[in-house]
Parts: sequence; structure tokens; C-alpha cells
Amino acid sequence: MEEAVPPGVRGHAPPLPGAMPAGMTDPWESGVRMSDDLGNIDLNILIALNALLAERSVTRAAERVFVGQPAMSASLARLRSHFGDPLLVRQGRGMTLTPLAESLVRPTQEALEAVQAVMGASKTFDPVTGPPRTFTVIASDYAQTVLIRPILRKVEAESLNIRVNVFPAQADFIDQLRRGQCDLLIWPTSLAQNLSGFFSETLFTDEFVVAVDANHPGVGDTITVDELRRLPFLGINGPMTSIVESHFDRLGAGLRVAADVGGFAMAPHLVPGTRLVTVFQGLLADDAAGSGLRTMPLPVPMTTLTEAMYWHPHNNQDAAHRWFRHQLLEVAAGLRL
Repeated sequence: MEEAVPPGVRGHAPPLPGAMPAGMTDPWESGVRMSDDLGNIDLNILIALNALLAERSVTRAAERVFVGQPAMSASLARLRSHFGDPLLVRQGRGMTLTPLAESLVRPTQEALEAVQAVMGASKTFDPVTGPPRTFTVIASDYAQTVLIRPILRKVEAESLNIRVNVFPAQADFIDQLRRGQCDLLIWPTSLAQNLSGFFSETLFTDEFVVAVDANHPGVGDTITVDELRRLPFLGINGPMTSIVESHFDRLGAGLRVAADVGGFAMAPHLVPGTRLVTVFQGLLADDAAGSGLRTMPLPVPMTTLTEAMYWHPHNNQDAAHRWFRHQLLEVAAGLRL
């Protein structure tokens, strides 16, 4: 059983222009001889090389680009012959890259991106008259509320020929982005340690605030750490430990969690009429204005929350993808910083 060791950028790489559709002869098995003459080089072999370098597994590389394992094995054999190097060697139960293969990772990615940029340079995207396009986004319910909802309003108001599918982050959300199962990930930069191989751009910033019922008898205009620890706390959890609770745990000020909810967006609707106290984003509090909440600054400030969008390099030059990213940037620019 092979075991992958991620080298950085990973995900589904679309066939280059001229690639043969499913059911037809695989160009990687066409027998075209690789040489130093560019005219004799099958550029599709770069797709195989990129997949092998990223996945470090023939099986997963084949799945990544939707070809059979025998075709990918044949491509590896051709690449080994061309470079005079094994490229992938056995290490324990998995495979690892040779030094030469490691040196090829970034040049191979850049070569593919350059070819795709050249071939897509003249392409444009018209969201009104163009063919239908679906964008799949992974985002927290908080990001869906403050960022995606305005996009959906725009789609409806302008009768755009697009569809937006939005899903919460699951445990394998990085794999989904890597394998091309989503177009964009909206995620806090503070939790992006494993996303360095993807393209990204900052969208907006926000601050956390304390929220209680508007008529809470035990809280004045401000709140102390002791009061926050004493009151029943509404915790927010998802696929990973809550940012808020982790922050207070690090300070040695553990919170008395009385209830948990699976996302931030529900919290403003659960606190009114209770003695619960909770902590969520200021933009979410603004969105819930008039719902019976009262907010105040945290007694111990948290680091500013910075939300960014992340996408796979193979989408970087896609005209429709660029258009969609621009829409998100426009909405983000209108949010309070």
C-alpha cells in the first residue's frame, strides 16, 4: 500500500489543450519519443509528471488525472528513460522522490501554468450570455453569511448564468481542494498552515466580540474574564477545535461550556432570552442587529481574524474563475475592516 507525502501544490490538473477525451487512445501511450526537440515532446507527459511528483504514487497519480494505472505506469517508464533517473523510489510502505525529482516539482508546475496561461489568454467569461458555470465553494457558515449571501443576491438580481454551491468544511477539505472537488476555499489565515501550496488572496478582517442577551441581568456594558468564565458559555465547534475556546485555554482561563453549536451563524439566534454568553465575529453581530443581542469587547483581545480565499494553481488563469474571485473581492471590499 502506497502512502503519499504531500510536496506542496496538489489537486486535479485539467488536460492540456489537445488531450484526448475518455474512450480514445491515450496520448501518453502513443509512442511519441521524448527528446530535446520540443516538436517531438508530448506536452501531455507534463501532466503525468506533475501528478507523479505531487502524489508520489502511481495509483493516486492515475486517479488524479483520470487515466488507468497501466497508462500512468507507462508514463513513469518513459519519464525514467528520458531523465535517466528513477524519480520515484520505494521508502517503507510508500514512495519518495529522488533529489532530481524534487528539483523538478516547481519547474513542472510552472511549465503547466505557463502553457495554460498561453492557451487561455484569449478566453473571456460572460456570466450573462456565456455557457452555464457552476462554482463550488467550501466556507464556514460565518463566511457564507457575510460573504457568499451577497454573491447569491447579485446572481439573482442580474440573472447571471451561474450556480454557486456552498458546503461547510469537512475533515478532508484540503483534499477536496487538492483534487479539484471545489473551486475555492474561504478560510482563516491563522489556520492555513497546510495550504501553502495553493494560491491565495486576503478578503477581509474582523474582530471577535462577546455577545449576551440584550437584557442579561448579570452583565453590564463590559465583561471581565472572571465573569466570562463564570457564566454558561455557548461553544462553537466545527471540523477542528474552536478558535475561541483554544484562545482562552491558552490563557489558562477555561470557559464553562454549557452548550455547543456546530457553527458561528447559529449563535446569534440561540443566545437571546438565555443567560448564555458567547463569542463570535463582529460582522456576524452586525448582521444580527435587532435580534435581541448586546455585544461588547473581549476582556482579553484576540488576534484579528483574517479571512482569505484559496484555490488550486490550475484555476489561476481560468477566465470564469478570475471573474468569480473578483466578485468576492468586491463584496469583501464593502465589509467593515
